[in-house]
Amino acid sequence: MNDIFVRIIAMDPLVKEQIVENPDGSFTIFINDYLSQERRLKAYNHAISHIKNGDFEKKTSVDIIEYEAHKVFA
Repeated sequence: MNDIFVRIIAMDPLVKEQIVENPDGSFTIFINDYLSQERRLKAYNHAISHIKNGDFEKKTSVDIIEYEAHKVFA
């Protein structure tokens, strides 16, 4: 797996995490500092599942990708 960097930053309270694929193939996961430690961990695991599942390479709707990811964490 490529390198993964994590940053905890101020974000809109409605956004739990955001993932960016960097030009070198690594990923940066931004996690909302508004979240509790428990929710940060859940957001991190959710982001990791997207990276492991290769969701950045899929040509599928984001809604479908999120639906599939939430079935795992439901």
